Amino acid sequence: MSRGGRPGGKSLARTGRGRSARELLGEQRMADIATAGGPFAREILEHLPIGVALVDADGRMSWANELFDSTVGMRTGDCQGRALVDLLPDLASRADAIAGAKGGATVVFADLEAAGAPTGRRIELRLRDLGQQGSGPRGIVAVVHDVTERRRLEAWLQSLQRLQTIGRLTGGVAHDLNNLLGVIRTCAEYVRRVNAENEPARDALHELVTATDRAVNLTRQLLAFGRGQPAALGVLAVDAVVVDLERMLRLVAGDGVALRLALHSGGRVLADRGQLEQVLMNLVVHARDATPRGGAIVVETANAGLDPEAARRLDTEPGAYVVVSVIDSGTGMDEATKARIFEPFFTTKADGAGTGLGLAVVQGIVAQAGGRIAVTSTPGAGSIFRVYLPRLEGGPSDERQRER
Repeated sequence: MSRGGRPGGKSLARTGRGRSARELLGEQRMADIATAGGPFAREILEHLPIGVALVDADGRMSWANELFDSTVGMRTGDCQGRALVDLLPDLASRADAIAGAKGGATVVFADLEAAGAPTGRRIELRLRDLGQQGSGPRGIVAVVHDVTERRRLEAWLQSLQRLQTIGRLTGGVAHDLNNLLGVIRTCAEYVRRVNAENEPARDALHELVTATDRAVNLTRQLLAFGRGQPAALGVLAVDAVVVDLERMLRLVAGDGVALRLALHSGGRVLADRGQLEQVLMNLVVHARDATPRGGAIVVETANAGLDPEAARRLDTEPGAYVVVSVIDSGTGMDEATKARIFEPFFTTKADGAGTGLGLAVVQGIVAQAGGRIAVTSTPGAGSIFRVYLPRLEGGPSDERQRER
């Protein structure tokens, strides 16, 4: 979004056409109150739950209420005597729209930045002609709203709509991909049987068949996602899932990254195996991307008991959890990046280098399993992603606990 406008750099200014009668009537009443003047009228304007200012013919504010001051990032009383365009620099290129307000129309600037407001605050400005003030020149009433949260929700809704579109497309793509994988697996099995005596080829072909099976499982998940089907939940020994996936995780991490397992949980959870594997793969891929010059990744499991205070911080229930952590020694993240990493389509990679869906998918899978995910990160000091999954009580612990 460009300053002062919608995509494409054009300011989103519009007249009052198409707006509700209630909005127009409310602005007319404010204009009438402002024109009437006097202490009583100013008292009414001062306590309105919106920011209001009176702008003279020269574009300077003769008066502003406290909420107007704070919305545009100024201290109480500091707006008086200031030019409106100094407070909202995006207006400098829109003299034509301001002239429209002086001509009697209501003009709306839907997305402005204020010079003194915190970075990222979005402001909507409405200008309306006050009419003739006795024998003096015309003036304008200016109304401001902080629309930052509205813009954030609109962007979130657009992301959800894009995800719905992806879901509709996924079913057909996954179906065709599943058919192709079936052919690949059949051919790989045949070649493996033919090369049964060739140990290096046999081992490589075994990895190919195993990877194909995982890809088939992934396409089934995509089909379920596209069709809105629930996850196939089962009781899983978390350490065993990590051990079974180890070779694939090492391939994903690459030669320049040292991957180590530290499995100390032995706990069981209720989850979809394919989805849990997808969580691990996505987190290791993210850790690998955070260590472009090489480094270390640790996949760790442990048990944790969350008391009411710890559970409140994670927005979950107190109790016993299996914690799966993926720790990297990479570049880390600042607070602004960390606050957005689970947003669909958010990515810090170059255009075309990432979809911005990996961590959003992780969060969705973890939430569906009744868990939570927490992130600790410091710029230059790496990141830790901790996945908390409700631990099932009773039953044998998995014996494949190890550190490697």
